Amino acid sequence: NRIQKFDNTGTYVLKFGSSGTGNGQFDTPIGIAIDSEGYLWVADSGNHRIQKFDSNGGHMKTVGTSGTGDGQFNSARDLAIDAGDSIYVVDRNNHRVQKFNSDGIYQSQFGSNGNGNSQFSSPIGIEFDSGGNIFVTDTGNNRIQKFDPSGNFLNKFGSSGTGDGQFDNVNGITTNSTHTLVTDMNNDRVQIFGDEGIDFGRSEEHTSELQSLVNLVCRLLLEKKNKYIKKNNFAYNYILASPP
Repeated sequence: NRIQKFDNTGTYVLKFGSSGTGNGQFDTPIGIAIDSEGYLWVADSGNHRIQKFDSNGGHMKTVGTSGTGDGQFNSARDLAIDAGDSIYVVDRNNHRVQKFNSDGIYQSQFGSNGNGNSQFSSPIGIEFDSGGNIFVTDTGNNRIQKFDPSGNFLNKFGSSGTGDGQFDNVNGITTNSTHTLVTDMNNDRVQIFGDEGIDFGRSEEHTSELQSLVNLVCRLLLEKKNKYIKKNNFAYNYILASPP
């Protein structure tokens, strides 16, 4: 129940947080994102809220309480921040995504419980692509859904199973300009997709693009790190430490 900060060489810098319900304390923190001014937003899942910190771990703001109303959460599982510093939070057990402005004020939401388009079953992860579109890992439905920046449904891909493009507990997600990487937890693998959900995981046609999964992952991480350096003029990595 803490966050640890490391520089870009992996050297420890500082830590903050402890178990509890007070400001700056956590109960199973899971998601983390950094806005354009270098402030950290943390999804404090077990406390059903998100918290804002400065780069030294100083608490600045708490947003949300337990519940089903606008701006309330039932397991704030993950969050992502768009180019305008709007905050999108996966509200897992309310089966929706909520949007807040840069001050943490509720703006809108999309999603409900179910298996139709724009519906979710215990979603977990969220990420933006280079065009500002939103990808959500719809975990209970073993699929990914894609939305435009206003939360309008665009596309979906995936189903339950062990084959290429299928999932068993789809979890984390990250993107770059051409690929989407998804952790397929209970199948013990990472799957790679094109921007429209085409599975590149074992396609012979794309062998030259996928000679090394490690290289692709490193490239994705490097692109994200460079964006972070450009925004904040320094490079730090933040690691969440939650109880098992």
